[in-house]
Amino acid sequence: MVRRSREEWQTLITEHAQSGLTQTAFCAQLGINPKLFSLRKTQPLVKPSPFVQARIPIATERVELRWQSATLILPATLSPQWVADVLKALA
Repeated sequence: MVRRSREEWQTLITEHAQSGLTQTAFCAQLGINPKLFSLRKTQPLVKPSPFVQARIPIATERVELRWQSATLILPATLSPQWVADVLKALA
């Protein structure tokens, strides 16, 4: 079995889309298991970053923590240690 990187899978998925072949025919041509190919097509190719974007708006008294589609707004007076503890608990 050949191990492929995320970039290699993305290339194969793009090649399939441009080939005009059915998925079964494309996989048979390259010796790829069609079920594995289907699985790779549905999995996100880019892992979400484990980091949270923090931003302190100028002239306000709040801190915004954003991760994917979630936003947490906290008072800027909180201690950095408290914020770190909350983020660790949510991880």
